[in-house]
Amino acid sequence: MPRRQWRRHGELSVLSQKQSITSDPDLLTASLILLIPTTLAELTIFIGNLIAFTTKKARLLWGIQGAAMSVLGALVSLPWILSGLRNGMAVPFIALHVALLGVSITNIVQYQPPKKTSVLTPWFSIHPTHGAQVGVSYLGQF
Repeated sequence: MPRRQWRRHGELSVLSQKQSITSDPDLLTASLILLIPTTLAELTIFIGNLIAFTTKKARLLWGIQGAAMSVLGALVSLPWILSGLRNGMAVPFIALHVALLGVSITNIVQYQPPKKTSVLTPWFSIHPTHGAQVGVSYLGQF
C-alpha cells in the first residue's frame, strides 16, 4: 500500500492531489462514519425548516438550527467536497448545504414575533386587620 502523502496547511491536514478520499479504504470508512449521520441530520433539519416555512410556526428555532447544522455539515463533509470537486461527487453535498442555509436564513429573516398580550395575574391575601382579599393585577404587555 503506498504511503500517505500529507501536506500541512495551517491546522488542517489536506491530502495531496495524488490521493482521493475514495482511494483509501480506511479514510473512506472513517469519513463515512461522520458523513452519514451528519447528512441524515441535515436532511431532517431541512425537512423541519420546510415545514416551519410553510406553516409559519417555530421559524426562528428551525432557522437557527438549520444555519448551525449547515455550517457543521459543511465542515464534516469538507474532505468529500474537496476530493469530489474533480469528479462531480461534491455536487449533492454542496447543494444540500446551500439549500439548508438558504431556507434557514429565509426562516430567520421572515420570523415575526407574536403580538403582545396583556398579562393579568390573580392574587389572594389574608391580612390581620383587612381580612381576606382577592384581586387581579395587571403586569403589563409582553
